[in-house]
Amino acid sequence: MKQLRILTGFHAGAMLQLAPGQHRVHGGADADIRLTDWSGPDVTLDVDPSGVVRAITRVDAAETDPAAEPETVILVDFVPMRFGETILCVGPDDVPWPSDLDLLSTLLTRPADARVDAERRKRRRYYGALVACIAIGIVAGTVVLLTTAPDSEAALRHGADYRTTRIQDALAAAHMTELQVRTVGNTSVVTGMVANLADDQLVRSTLAKIASKDVVRSYDVAQNAVHSIEDSLGIAGVRVKYLGNGEFAITGTVDSKDALDKAVTRVRADLDSNIRRLVVQAVENPGHAAPVTGQYSEIVSSDTVQYTQTPDGVKHIYMTDAPADPVPASGVPVASGPALPSVDSSTIMRSAEQVHAAPRPAAPDS
Repeated sequence: MKQLRILTGFHAGAMLQLAPGQHRVHGGADADIRLTDWSGPDVTLDVDPSGVVRAITRVDAAETDPAAEPETVILVDFVPMRFGETILCVGPDDVPWPSDLDLLSTLLTRPADARVDAERRKRRRYYGALVACIAIGIVAGTVVLLTTAPDSEAALRHGADYRTTRIQDALAAAHMTELQVRTVGNTSVVTGMVANLADDQLVRSTLAKIASKDVVRSYDVAQNAVHSIEDSLGIAGVRVKYLGNGEFAITGTVDSKDALDKAVTRVRADLDSNIRRLVVQAVENPGHAAPVTGQYSEIVSSDTVQYTQTPDGVKHIYMTDAPADPVPASGVPVASGPALPSVDSSTIMRSAEQVHAAPRPAAPDS
């Protein structure tokens, strides 16, 4: 059986088994393998019984041209493959795997053949310069030596280490003190945490000014991480806030502290190294967990019936006061008795309080 490992993004380090068949990978709720920070087009991993894994990517042209063929790539064991900003790797599940850093190095480091060609070209230029120096004499040789010094300095200024140092200085000047930069192969990798989406945009623009390629953004946004951790825990009354330096506090009032601890242990296994610590500060008070308010996926209302549906799929229906003297379109008055709720009174009260707290949608223009 094959194993899939996520190497970058919010789920970096996560592993799962791939049974023979097709597995859809994207960020939607209907995905077989859901990655919340997935940014590219949907990818289907096709695993045949012999162990060959194919990645089938739906191209954008397929939406307008049904005859367009999807792109298919065979995934080789222990060879990382980039899909948008996410890097995936497959391999057998019954042998030891290299570390994530070793796997990323194979993707980020230039191929050995390219390095050999570069060295060959460098030696060729050197021998040509040496022959020229011998031919034109000591004076010409001195000129060549003086002109090669700036060339060497320019080559150093365009190296990966120099680029990494520039990025680190620029981020420090922008007060992004929780970001770290290191050189992996010929690439500068940025890790750590930024507070919100505004800081993320500032970091993106800063990196774009320094280099347009060979820079990998592997940091997380604390604002997104807070929402993802809360959604992953799925416990009423839980609130998550960012403390700084990759630490998050889990607060609130919950029915069961033991259930919260188990959920934290489960979620922690899926977090990447940018999230260093989860501090549980919640208080156990059975029956007094704060309800989730103001988070509705649908609100539908009429004159006498209001209906809401929360993100967990629970529907709430309750009745309101009927409008005075209802008159149908025919102009003939009809009798209207008191409206009876379709659910018990306690449910009506809870639903009414939640809808009162949630934002009411504006009525559509007629």
